[in-house]
Amino acid sequence: MSDKQWQLSPSQFSQVQQCGYRYLLKMSGAPALPVGGAAVLGLVLHGILETHAHRPFADVESFEQEWQQQISKQEQRLAANPVTAALVPLARSVRNYAVKKAALRRSIIGSMPPQRVEHLLPSFVSTGLPKAETKLGIEIELGKEGRITGRADLIRRFAGGIEIVDYKTGRFAASNGGSLPVAKPEYAQQLQLYAAMYQAETGHWPARGLLLGLASGEVTVSFEPTECLGLLKQANELLNTLEEAAMAGTGSALARPAPEICRLCSYRPNCSPYLSLLSLAGGVLGSDVMGQLNSSRPRSNRLNLSVATETGPVSIQAVGGAVGRLAAEAADGLGKRVAVFGVRQTPGTRTFTAGPTTVIYTVDEDLITI
Repeated sequence: MSDKQWQLSPSQFSQVQQCGYRYLLKMSGAPALPVGGAAVLGLVLHGILETHAHRPFADVESFEQEWQQQISKQEQRLAANPVTAALVPLARSVRNYAVKKAALRRSIIGSMPPQRVEHLLPSFVSTGLPKAETKLGIEIELGKEGRITGRADLIRRFAGGIEIVDYKTGRFAASNGGSLPVAKPEYAQQLQLYAAMYQAETGHWPARGLLLGLASGEVTVSFEPTECLGLLKQANELLNTLEEAAMAGTGSALARPAPEICRLCSYRPNCSPYLSLLSLAGGVLGSDVMGQLNSSRPRSNRLNLSVATETGPVSIQAVGGAVGRLAAEAADGLGKRVAVFGVRQTPGTRTFTAGPTTVIYTVDEDLITI
């Protein structure tokens, strides 16, 4: 890999701090688990906020038109992939779809006070700082020529100077014991990295960061230069560590296998430390099951699988649009050790239910190291 390829974005920083091997698996081109419907809807929500910042919606009709366009674009992409086709339509597969849409609509053009609407919009009034003028706007690229690089959602002027805005569709605030919420550390670090990158390119420090949420919430992030520059140095050192491990073939040593870290990682099927952890747990961990696939019984629009784990038999049931694909994957793994990713356990039982993006992998025994 060339130096140009070895780059890290501010949004990746906290993930790589948790587990560097995830980044290396991604860089190596390892297959990833399919994205879930909630994540896809998050892309739509984020896109709507960005569109509104660039071209404010005048009324509900213009909001609905943009919503349908972005939903259609994502559904076409999902439908083209057999693994994600069962997510279409998103209105049916995503929990609280209508609630999230309504919350976003209200936050933009519903009951929002006029000053709040103004607060969502960019302000590109002259700053009086020539170099900074080129770094105002939507989707501003920072660190383009460096190893730490990314796009800030919005950089604009406000009464106190320059602020960097990051739109969030999920929970982004935490409590520090006081009356006011604070930014989650990983999101604060993301904005602090952008601030250091902005200063490196313009020679000026932005006044603050702003996390702006779906439900009209917001949290400010302060920029202390020493702390921001320290994070940027740390990010560069971390990237050096990743590159050295990849070249030495010791990347798996950077893995940090733990249920709370691995459950959201898309590269679990090809991660030896995680598969070993799953085996050590007896073959059942979170939303994943591993064991010998003893039987596969497809019936009409249903599928029943029997998997013998190290802690006993497990039943996995599937219904709906993913049944045909899962039946084919099960046929390839019958009589072998398989890992089934993305199932939901019925509390107090050994029965699991497959979802639209559940997948079945035949386990590479060389990846199990215990």
